[in-house]
Amino acid sequence: MAARQKADPCQWTALEDAFTAFAASTVKHQSAGHIKPFHWYVACRLVLEGGFHPDDITPRPPFSVKQTSKGYLLEQDPALGGTGERSVLGGLETKQVDVTVCKECVGLVIAVSLKGTLNAYRNLTNRMEEAVGDCTNLNIAYPALPWCTAFCMC
Repeated sequence: MAARQKADPCQWTALEDAFTAFAASTVKHQSAGHIKPFHWYVACRLVLEGGFHPDDITPRPPFSVKQTSKGYLLEQDPALGGTGERSVLGGLETKQVDVTVCKECVGLVIAVSLKGTLNAYRNLTNRMEEAVGDCTNLNIAYPALPWCTAFCMC
């Protein structure tokens, strides 16, 4: 049995870099190496534009938050980047969600799933049906949950 590789932690990623990693990927598509930069991009944007604390996001973005006399200071800290996905109990089955925001005392507040179809347009219908099923599954358990499924095709 091959040794399991440690997952790369979330990194500060520009949208152009995420698209480049997706389109120019040479890794096997089942490894998710081509889609992880999109996960990181979304997680970082939820901090920078959404105003969420990095500790509330999975995978954890590489930022630290320090309180100052004038408010809060956000700094990039690559050592704080986390890995993984969150297991969410849906109405029909458990779902591994790519990027989530979970607030203490509130629970799951945002879920983002990213799907890619690299040169496999014949598979697009299946991926779209999968997205509808995922949304339905989570909507049963979390009717007010903002849920986003994004597709990337190259």
